[in-house]
Amino acid sequence: MVRRAAASLLVLGILVLAALLFLGDLERIGLHLSSLSPLPLTLALVVTAFSYLCGGFSLAALLQALGIRLPLGRTLRVAFFATALNYLVSFGGIGGVGLRLALFHREGLHPSDNALVSLIHTALMNAVLLVFVAVGFGVPVATGELPWRRAGPHLALAGFSLAALGMLVGAFLNPSLRHRVLEMGFRAYRWLGRRLRLPPLSDRIREETVLRFDRTARWVRSHPAGVLGAFVWVAGEWGAALGCLAFCFRAVGQSVDASPLLAGYAIGIFAGAAAFTPGGIGFVEGGMTAVFVSMGVPLEAALAAVLVYRFIYYVLPLALALAWLGPATVRHLVRVARARP
Repeated sequence: MVRRAAASLLVLGILVLAALLFLGDLERIGLHLSSLSPLPLTLALVVTAFSYLCGGFSLAALLQALGIRLPLGRTLRVAFFATALNYLVSFGGIGGVGLRLALFHREGLHPSDNALVSLIHTALMNAVLLVFVAVGFGVPVATGELPWRRAGPHLALAGFSLAALGMLVGAFLNPSLRHRVLEMGFRAYRWLGRRLRLPPLSDRIREETVLRFDRTARWVRSHPAGVLGAFVWVAGEWGAALGCLAFCFRAVGQSVDASPLLAGYAIGIFAGAAAFTPGGIGFVEGGMTAVFVSMGVPLEAALAAVLVYRFIYYVLPLALALAWLGPATVRHLVRVARARP
């Protein structure tokens, strides 16, 4: 049932992408793609590499704060493979956590340390994502670029992101709030499980989850410097990805102001995190392009830039990871990732 739902959403995502191509002028899209400027394209590749390095350094900062000695090169490999191969796994990036757990297990990390690092890193990624969404949708309204009469959806998403960010931070600081949030998560899983026929959560798994989050929260409160350092690197990872998108627009010959760029990027990462398709295919392209067009960017230029961005930031790293590890290893890691909670 789960695989059938994921396959259906993947087909829907591909149809969304096909619809975008149908709505645009294919000749103009092809013209944008065939006349890419070399310098912005090169800079997009450079900031993409920097973004993936930032992801690795964020994990290294957490490992150092925990007193775990893992060579930097191996940490960077884990971060790169976990991020690149995550695009093969559906369910809104949940598989990325499993991939990171599987890869660190191969490096010999103790299971408790492995779980702690993965939980904190995932929380930081979500926190930065929510900040970007709030800024991306709030800035166009605050600067007056988006009229107030059209600002309802933007303000709603910005407010939702800030509320979710407050709940995330509060859950780490307040045990009572944390347990209420976890209970909401258990109820959501039960609701989803009845519809997708997911295996039920046993009392033991629920207790272990609560204990694991309590331990993580205690560690976060007692190691603020390590968490802050990792947060800065995670912000650098997302910021470099935004820079990649900006250079992709320059590569197709389209200038975009900061506000539309932030808003389009925000909906892209939001769609990628929420979509139940590998890499958010279709939904990321559709969401980004729709926001750019709504803020005055021509459809063909917006779609061309988004396609170039997706190719550079997602497809190229995925191809490199597949070539490096080999198909058999990748299939094994993906199976393990899907099997992990």
